[in-house]
Amino acid sequence: MNEYTKLFTGSALIIKGLTVFLEENDIQYIIKDRLNSALITGFGELPNTTEVHVKTFKLDVANEILENYRITINL
Repeated sequence: MNEYTKLFTGSALIIKGLTVFLEENDIQYIIKDRLNSALITGFGELPNTTEVHVKTFKLDVANEILENYRITINL
């Protein structure tokens, strides 16, 4: 049960807020910051390409948290 599934792609700032709620609900996550990685290696990348992945078996709960978060921030 160590598989992760992408939950959301967006700006690092939006994802930071989302991860606060994930942590409050004991949902483990991984952040993939493709923009930062591209800058480090010298390649270009579009902004808002930061991803948050959650454990697959927690995806339903995480999606519920994401939807509530979207409503809260009018996203």
